[in-house]
Amino acid sequence: MSFLLTYTKEGRTKELTQLKELLQEDILLEISPFLGYFPKGLATDSTGVKAETGNYVIPSFIANCREAYFEASLLQLTGGTVAIELYDATSGAVIASITLSATSYRSRTSNIIGSLIAGHEVRARFNVTTAGAAGSVGGDCDLRLIFKF
Repeated sequence: MSFLLTYTKEGRTKELTQLKELLQEDILLEISPFLGYFPKGLATDSTGVKAETGNYVIPSFIANCREAYFEASLLQLTGGTVAIELYDATSGAVIASITLSATSYRSRTSNIIGSLIAGHEVRARFNVTTAGAAGSVGGDCDLRLIFKF
């Protein structure tokens, strides 16, 4: 993965060729890679993992990050409680979990920088932890893994 990074300081735009330059400028940079998505309308009337995204490899620049967060929102959840999990497929462990319901549809974890390992493959999982009534479903889900430098 490669990025073209530019920033504007005092009216002049500069291209950054090395991450060190960015860190020397003390600029907050937020990168949110695409983690994938869950199909709309996943059943929430029984418990268990209903869907997973594809894998995303944690990049080596994680060593230069100050903070990292996992964020999820789930709109139009008609019943039940869902844990949106960031799962480390390399180690087989859940790194972070966000509990969402009809009344709490958006959340962000605390800083998870210490749990992310460069080169490990992670994915998001849609895990129904409390079943809703028959016919309950989840709506659109937005997933973000946020790196701050």
